[in-house]
Amino acid sequence: MRDYDKLDRLMDEFIRQSELKKEQLTEGAEEPLKFDASPQDLSKSQKKSWWQPMKRSKKVKSKVEPQIAPSSKETTEVGRGVKAVKAITNLMFYVFLAMVLMVVAFSMQDGSRYASAMGYSPFYVETASMNSVIPRGSLIISKQVDAESLVVGDDITFYDGVNTQSMITHRIIKIHPNFENKGLAFETKGVDNKDPDLEKVHAKEVAGKVVVVLPSVGIYLSYVKDNLVMVMVFVGLIFATLHTTSVYLRERQNEKQQLILEK
Repeated sequence: MRDYDKLDRLMDEFIRQSELKKEQLTEGAEEPLKFDASPQDLSKSQKKSWWQPMKRSKKVKSKVEPQIAPSSKETTEVGRGVKAVKAITNLMFYVFLAMVLMVVAFSMQDGSRYASAMGYSPFYVETASMNSVIPRGSLIISKQVDAESLVVGDDITFYDGVNTQSMITHRIIKIHPNFENKGLAFETKGVDNKDPDLEKVHAKEVAGKVVVVLPSVGIYLSYVKDNLVMVMVFVGLIFATLHTTSVYLRERQNEKQQLILEK
């Protein structure tokens, strides 16, 4: 009888300790040990094994499918697309701006009058006298220089001595330091002409020395000048398309970056 009392006290203490242990368990910990019978319900032969624990139940964790975020490579490609569109837009803007300025300069050109900015003046080549070096339809830019610095072989733009309402671009073939006691003068000739020009070009008639030749550009600028409204509408549509594309790509890039941050 004493053995049973002693065993009961041990079992009670064990149960009490189990209850304390159960209270100390944190969330997510394994469940406490469970017993399939109490000591009063067991026979003497079963007293030794009544406390054997039952199998612990396994917690089933639900698997949450993570949201698939875009790869950094894909985000980088979108970023490159945004930069490319932006670069193209900027390039077209500056090209269009330069074109407008050239058209304005052409509009100001009338006979012997011409536009000049910082000593540079654009001219449209209308004849073929210099076709082998300056094709007809080219845009040339002449720079104002000191007439004393000009040498044989330089291509110069000057006032026509016979028709002062037009400009000519020919090559210097000879220099006269004091032509007919009237000062420095130049003998010129169209490269593709057989004979030199009849009239000498005096220093004060020189508009500038040719420094830039852009073949065929003058033709396009002349077309733009004659169809300015239509060209501006067309360019406006291009800019609108590029702007819309840039906004779309930028929003797409922001969305992908947000998905990566949420991941």
